[in-house]
Amino acid sequence: MYIGNARLTTKEWISPRTLILELELESEQTFIPGQFFTFFFQREGKKIPRSYSILGMEGKKLTLCIKLVEQGVASEVFEAAKLGDEFSLRGPFGRFVYQEDENPNVFLIATDTGIVPFHAMLEQGEILKKNVTLLFGSRNQEEIYFREQYEELAKKDNFTFLPTLTREEWDGLQGRVQKHLPEWAIFTTFYICGRKEMVLEVVDLLKKKGVADKHIHIERYD
Repeated sequence: MYIGNARLTTKEWISPRTLILELELESEQTFIPGQFFTFFFQREGKKIPRSYSILGMEGKKLTLCIKLVEQGVASEVFEAAKLGDEFSLRGPFGRFVYQEDENPNVFLIATDTGIVPFHAMLEQGEILKKNVTLLFGSRNQEEIYFREQYEELAKKDNFTFLPTLTREEWDGLQGRVQKHLPEWAIFTTFYICGRKEMVLEVVDLLKKKGVADKHIHIERYD
């Protein structure tokens, strides 16, 4: 496990409130796609932890995709951060990782930056030995992160990309991800990542379809 600092080397806006950050660790590290790092921020003399899924990590380079939230402790720091700034962090942690099982189909369900662990899994590639569907809920087209990569990947027979929008009219799927769950859920393992309310509702819907607990994996955030 890594315990130390990371120096900000790249800061890129990919939407009005979403950042790609690249940081340099003090030593080379490895991770399992789906894991996260916990950062520590000082506020009024207290150390406040915030955790972020790893978008990518190679050698000393750690890449994150972070959505800024109003009045968020970490969001204020990251929004103001300059290249060269250092952050205290620890990790990687987490068990929301791809787990091989008997099912031939994998269905990934994400909203907003809940896409990050899935992006890492797809980049690593092991999951693509299965038939994979990615259902990605966003507010508008601007927030369909990594869209071009997924559309390119969808040219393969075993990958399907299903973006759905809640606040913009377009030619694609419309509405929350809950509206677009597969009619048949047999022989399928589900991974769900996003805000707590969405995750819990999707889990409830899947269980009503007869999906067993062992075939449902979740990561939720408040």
